[in-house]
Amino acid sequence: LEDEMGPEIPDDIVQARTKEALEQLHGAGRQVKPMKSFGWGGPGPEGVKFIVFMVFLDISLDLNSIYTFVLNEDVYFAGCLLVTFMYSTTSELAAGSLQRLPVEMVQSVREGKLTDNLLHVLDQEQGTE
Repeated sequence: LEDEMGPEIPDDIVQARTKEALEQLHGAGRQVKPMKSFGWGGPGPEGVKFIVFMVFLDISLDLNSIYTFVLNEDVYFAGCLLVTFMYSTTSELAAGSLQRLPVEMVQSVREGKLTDNLLHVLDQEQGTE
């Protein structure tokens, strides 16, 4: 299992939450730099809400594209996008992920981080497209 997930991160590195704490570490821990994130997409409830909003925007734009292709009589492109969209939706329904999505979103916002199941849904959506 360690080979698949990479080496385990030492506890002293995990516990160091500030730049000053990282600078006090000895050895490889001194080479670790703290990460910064954008305010709108970083950790916390606002970042989770933004990511969930982007997922809904992606789905809405997919449906809009299918509709536009059909109106323009581009049935080949409409068909390709529809098959991809339906495959993704059907696989998520079969796995039960879409049924749990509202609960996962509320839990993610409450915890300020994405839950494992919500990460799986996001990965599946991005991977299919």
